Amino acid sequence: MDRNVDRYLDIARRYLWTIAEIAFLIVLVSVLLHLALGEYSGGFVKGVYDNLVALGRDVPGATLLGVGALMLLVWYIRQRTKPEK
Repeated sequence: MDRNVDRYLDIARRYLWTIAEIAFLIVLVSVLLHLALGEYSGGFVKGVYDNLVALGRDVPGATLLGVGALMLLVWYIRQRTKPEK
């Protein structure tokens, strides 16, 4: 029973991680399109870019730095605890 739950959670984690990666790529492509095309990039791309700029303006720099450091720490710990193949 416990193995089935672990397997289910692992599959769910993979799907959620894939969705997060796709969302990040959509934001990245939208920003690049806005930088390349400017005002002619379309409503969706401009909306994503405007929201990202507003987030960067409204969130203090120390908070962004703290989130970045936390993400780096999580990545480092995951690399250290990863089982060797």
